[in-house]
Amino acid sequence: MHVCSANTRQYNQASMTTFAMEPLASFIRPHADTPNASRLLDGTPLPTNMSHLLRPETLQLLHTISSSHNSRATPLDTSFTTDDFISCYNTVREHTSSSLSGRHIGHYKAAASFPNIASIHATIMSLPFKMGFSHH
Repeated sequence: MHVCSANTRQYNQASMTTFAMEPLASFIRPHADTPNASRLLDGTPLPTNMSHLLRPETLQLLHTISSSHNSRATPLDTSFTTDDFISCYNTVREHTSSSLSGRHIGHYKAAASFPNIASIHATIMSLPFKMGFSHH
């Protein structure tokens, strides 16, 4: 239950970002599974009535994505491996602030010292991506 609650807070942090607000929010949708999203990836420019509403940085990002996407990429692997977890927490400095979970970063650094525990943390970190949810 705690993981779901923490994920809800963390993933909702993106609610005020460019792709989560209009006009892109309904044009692309959260899973980028709309015909509009496919057309963008295939190189079709945004409608002019929409492009003037976006910042130049966003337009450049969309242009880069569409022009570099010549073929459909393989799906992104969203699994965190034990090695990913260990590598991440072995490099982060202990005085870095902890997540919204309230756990001190030292908890994760200690877990990275034990492959069995690191494996459990890696699995927990992967669940929202594998299951397609971040709350309830």
